[in-house]
Amino acid sequence: MGTSHPTSYRGRAWPAPSFGFLPLRDLPGVKYAWHRGDELGAQASQVATWPNLADASNAPTQSVSSAFRPTVDTIGGKKCGLFDGADDKLIYPTSITKDLLSYFAVVRPTTIPTLYKAVVATKQHALFQNLNSGTQWGTWLGSNVPSTVAAVAGVTCLLEIHVNAVNNVDLGRNGVANNRTNGTVFAGNAGSALGSDFTAAQYADMRLFELFICDVLTNPADRLAMRAYLNTKYGIF
Repeated sequence: MGTSHPTSYRGRAWPAPSFGFLPLRDLPGVKYAWHRGDELGAQASQVATWPNLADASNAPTQSVSSAFRPTVDTIGGKKCGLFDGADDKLIYPTSITKDLLSYFAVVRPTTIPTLYKAVVATKQHALFQNLNSGTQWGTWLGSNVPSTVAAVAGVTCLLEIHVNAVNNVDLGRNGVANNRTNGTVFAGNAGSALGSDFTAAQYADMRLFELFICDVLTNPADRLAMRAYLNTKYGIF
């Protein structure tokens, strides 16, 4: 698993951000997933595999059927993966099993249905585009752990989940954070997937621009640095 920032990827020089922050180099702990729309192919092409810049050996793929693959879209000059909310899903070859994780996702919900829809699911929990209570997004640890800041269809946002413990989860949308103390057990999912739960048909109806998963960031300065990195890139808030 990568823990330092690469100098090149697939034969190309790695572009360093102008403000000098490099997530794989500057954040502590293990990094499990980093998916960027920048690494996707041509507009409207299918995404059979989304490169994982944190762990190249664990890039999620869809090999069952081309009909289950997201497609490449572009909004505001930024590439993203378009998941149709019906059957699009990419599977990680090796499940991400760590229980205490931080998630950062730049996502644009297409709609806000009233069922569970997973942006990404790991072994122990998931980042849900929405739970079964309308516009509330969040995670699930034996029960719903919803954010108090609602998701909005057609609006690009930065979602954060920091699982500090089963009953201590920090959720954030566009830098507005809230702590939740409900949720008492880890999920124990069968595997890890992008765009849905691993086994259930919880397909997210969304455009995903970027996703970063790492060991839980306990230092607020590290969370702020990653938040600033993504907000500077996408101009979200």
